[in-house]
Amino acid sequence: MRIPQTFQRAGPRGGRSIRREAAGALVWVMAMLATISILAAVLMPNQIRSLSEADREREAEALQRLKEGLREYILNTRSVPAASTVFTNLANTLGWEIGMVRTNHRGNPRVYLVDPNFRLGTTTASNLPFVQGVYGVTNISNLRLALVSSLGEPLPAILTNPGTNAALVFSMLWHAPEGAEPAGWTWGGNWGDIRVARLDLEPLLTRVRLINSTNNAAGVVGRFSVDNTNNPVELPTNDFRALYLVRSDLG
Repeated sequence: MRIPQTFQRAGPRGGRSIRREAAGALVWVMAMLATISILAAVLMPNQIRSLSEADREREAEALQRLKEGLREYILNTRSVPAASTVFTNLANTLGWEIGMVRTNHRGNPRVYLVDPNFRLGTTTASNLPFVQGVYGVTNISNLRLALVSSLGEPLPAILTNPGTNAALVFSMLWHAPEGAEPAGWTWGGNWGDIRVARLDLEPLLTRVRLINSTNNAAGVVGRFSVDNTNNPVELPTNDFRALYLVRSDLG
């Protein structure tokens, strides 16, 4: 039986056509893969940057909450915590788990810093905590606290162990713009990953003046108490002046 000419030619030409189509499909796939690779190379850094910015904003918000919690703790308890208890104090004030206070969402520890020149009455940075007494305080200086966190590399050693330069280091950190490296500092990490929440306690103090009444009988001295926590005490002078944390109740 003789096979028609059209069918005789179909086999070889059909095979070449299939091979050409397969080759074309392979070229198309390779072109698509190349395009995807190029897009990934272009878009991934932007995506990473976006994620980093989201992380930074998240940590900035967390530090703001912690700062507000620290402020509330100080005003409610009339005390300023030491580094050994501050995270527990904050956890109790905010109702957070202690781990959420001690570390950020990247698992890096947060640091509580006190200005080395801090003075609130007779309390200094080295003998915190401060607890407000009935007679308040009369001398203050450098009432600055900071909460510091890194989303990248561990915090610079100069922050956690500043040595004899502690006052200068704290001052430079306090005044440095957000995400900017303080002048003269060197660190292997990205300063954009560091977030700082600063709390100045001076606005939390108010001046009080108590004057012994001239209508009192001779030898009678005015008395007062603070937050109803003590029996009324005599005014130490006829014109008594001191600083107290706001929300204190003198009567």
